[in-house]
Amino acid sequence: VLVIKPYKPSQTIGGEVISHQEYDELSGSLLVLKSLVERQGIPVFNNIPVAVKCTAKILRDNINMQDLVSADLKQPVSNGHVQVAEKLFKLREAFNNRDTTGSGHISLADVCMAYRLMTNRKLSVSELKGLVSNTSDCKEQPVQVNFEEFCAIIAELKSGDAHNNNNNNGSSEKWALCSRPPRSLSVDNSSLRDVFLAGDCTDYAWTHHLAIPSLKRHGLSYHLLEEVSGSPPDLAVIDNSFVLLFVITGQSRSLSVMTMAGHYIGLGCNVVLCIQHIVEDLVLNGEKMSKQAVSDYNRGRIYLKDLAHRDNIPVFHTVDEAVTCAIEKCQSR
Repeated sequence: VLVIKPYKPSQTIGGEVISHQEYDELSGSLLVLKSLVERQGIPVFNNIPVAVKCTAKILRDNINMQDLVSADLKQPVSNGHVQVAEKLFKLREAFNNRDTTGSGHISLADVCMAYRLMTNRKLSVSELKGLVSNTSDCKEQPVQVNFEEFCAIIAELKSGDAHNNNNNNGSSEKWALCSRPPRSLSVDNSSLRDVFLAGDCTDYAWTHHLAIPSLKRHGLSYHLLEEVSGSPPDLAVIDNSFVLLFVITGQSRSLSVMTMAGHYIGLGCNVVLCIQHIVEDLVLNGEKMSKQAVSDYNRGRIYLKDLAHRDNIPVFHTVDEAVTCAIEKCQSR
């Protein structure tokens, strides 16, 4: 459950008034966070009492956040049509990966494997047969299913009805994301990239002088994060990248980049990090950062590094080392 309260111009934080430049960066990072969370189909609240009420309902009724109705949320999820399209694409991708012959049908064992890859939850064929027999009017259980039937089965499984009495997938799964293997490439070959490069757009010298030339020398493709003023970056391209390289330099606040890095580490993606601490008396666009501000932003870097280490994500201090690691990951797949 996420509540985002917007910053205000000239707001005081820790006894210091933030500048207009810092306000823009703080607000931009919240915009990125909101976009990331809503792409998972999860609504973002701006009202704490409403969020607490919905949290109580989730716990009381044993439901998922996505199961809340509009009357509970008071506000819809932004770009809902985009999320539906992405979910359908992922379902089609999972189905096609198991339908190796192109027959338009997959076996129940393939359904179990696809479900496990999408959710990291185990499902046996016998459990699946039980679900099919309970939801189908047919006397004979199907040996194979088509795409429409596959979507219906996955929807039923994700509702939680099929796992309420499963000891291996108990209520503990609702508390946090499981640790998952790195996500594989999408099947949309026209937009595949080997490496996604992300850093603060005000400090992109490392991309043109080091990262991009190195990737080109090794014959690897890439996509460079582009930010548009007043709107979040195009996050869909990340789904079509094998390695996500996030560079947090010591010459920028890098709030949005750190937010994205933490999010995709949590999703179990193939992430490589370069984290540098901000030095004291740093001047950004003519503004000298206070000691308190430097301490706050460096603390965020420490939190991100700790999160990465717990998930065995490689973290480097120099861009050169991080780029080399990303290249090696691409070459070893």
